[in-house]
Amino acid sequence: MKLEGFAGAGPNYQGVPQTLKERPEDVERNMAAEALADAALAYFESSRLEDPDKIWDDPEYASDLRAAEIEACRPYGFSNDIAATVRREAETRLKHKVKTEMRH
Repeated sequence: MKLEGFAGAGPNYQGVPQTLKERPEDVERNMAAEALADAALAYFESSRLEDPDKIWDDPEYASDLRAAEIEACRPYGFSNDIAATVRREAETRLKHKVKTEMRH
């Protein structure tokens, strides 16, 4: 069966649009963000803070979270720019995790 006129059809994507496939660097970035969000959640749960956004700048946890960020990015050799993206993604994931836990 030949797929003509289908976006992404071709030998590299086996007929699947490129937007549906994650590139390896996206997978690595997502894994690092998830690890950082898990670390941030652990710190947030042990804190008395009510807003997960505040954990990143809280003097008691900021240096530990920075170390967790470095540790999450280290296996992938991410640059500072990519690490900043990982942190932003982790911040979003942390908010979602806190919301999800509050429902249960």
